[in-house]
Amino acid sequence: MNAPARSLETASHPATAAPGTRSHETERGAEEIDATRQRILDSAARVLSRDGFAGAKLSDIAAEAHLKVATLYYYYRRARRWSKP
Repeated sequence: MNAPARSLETASHPATAAPGTRSHETERGAEEIDATRQRILDSAARVLSRDGFAGAKLSDIAAEAHLKVATLYYYYRRARRWSKP
């Protein structure tokens, strides 16, 4: 006999979901991304308020957000253009 089709398992997987639809995992991932981006923005606001633009460093923003600097670059790829030489 052939193995039963796995349509229920593959239908909810993000890679096999129909175009224009979001699986539960994808929606949760998007919410986590949005929350992390907001955490970075809030941390940047606190650091800029405390240290001013000239004194603010990406490492300070990352520390305030409890993230690594590389994570800031991942979420805001254009941040390299904003960093000081």
